[in-house]
Amino acid sequence: MGAISSAKVVYGLFGVATPAGTNITGGLTVGTKQTTTSFSTADILYSFNLLSTGSSDVATLTISSGVVAQTTGTPTISDGDGNDFEGVALGTLSTSNMILVEPVGTSTGQFHIDSSSGTSGIDKYMEAAETTPLLCSFPASGTIVFTFAATADQFKITVLGQTA
Repeated sequence: MGAISSAKVVYGLFGVATPAGTNITGGLTVGTKQTTTSFSTADILYSFNLLSTGSSDVATLTISSGVVAQTTGTPTISDGDGNDFEGVALGTLSTSNMILVEPVGTSTGQFHIDSSSGTSGIDKYMEAAETTPLLCSFPASGTIVFTFAATADQFKITVLGQTA
């Protein structure tokens, strides 16, 4: 597998609030400006693409191997074969870092992301017409199920983690 270096998550959520009141001027930054978290021991980094061909398509990611499979319906899965960007099999993921789920274009239905781990898992919904990506931690084992509610919706998923 190719070497991974400089693995980082960059995030921020902020805005400028302008107070309204008598004799008050200026603006205040509320939130967190761009922040970087580094993962120096990460050695697994891959992306795959999901495209729904039916309104009830379901795909499942096996976290330890990186393999994505059709569960229900016939979602189109690109690059979900458990191989890295060079076509070499990913190692077994033992420590999870971050997962990024990005809508491609404008979705027309809700998209559900749900992991099999109840305590440290993911259970998120991305609403129809969502354009904002989802960045979160995820469990190091089990599965993550991606469920579509509309045809022709597309999402790009990137996973960062490490082997033992």
